[in-house]
Amino acid sequence: HHTAEDGTRLSEADCRIMKAMRTKTACRLDHELLWRKDGTSFPASCSVTPLRDGTDVESGAVISFLDLTERKALELQVRQVQKMEALGQLAAGVAHDFNNLLTVMKGYSDLVLLQKDLPAVSRTRIEEIKKAADRATVLTGQLFAFARGSPSTPEKLRALRRSFRERHRHRDG
Repeated sequence: HHTAEDGTRLSEADCRIMKAMRTKTACRLDHELLWRKDGTSFPASCSVTPLRDGTDVESGAVISFLDLTERKALELQVRQVQKMEALGQLAAGVAHDFNNLLTVMKGYSDLVLLQKDLPAVSRTRIEEIKKAADRATVLTGQLFAFARGSPSTPEKLRALRRSFRERHRHRDG
């Protein structure tokens, strides 16, 4: 038997597969959680199709189950790849915007440092600001490298989706 939405096991009376058998109606159940004899569960889809003889008397039923364990694992991988892709895009956007701000800071620091009459204390402070901006530029470069090197390139995402579709086309078709 499968489970209710909250994960509790359904009784035979509440099992939709058994209900379809009792009422002699066809049904398809997607995204069910079924239980093995050993007590472990697995995601599945199933269909119940009553069989009738030539006089329209029910003579049995065909019940088919499809274990969705691998499909669910692939769907999880696709979601993870999509999350990484979004994270890479976010990192690239932040790095780009931050780099623009650093360019302004470094540019104004350079302009101030060109002044001949700048007091030594001010010069030292401006040079420290410029050094900090230079270190931040290195961090920005690392963000760009992360964004470019993330494992979520569109080609890899397309390949994963294609593999998922091909595996299940052969099974479901």
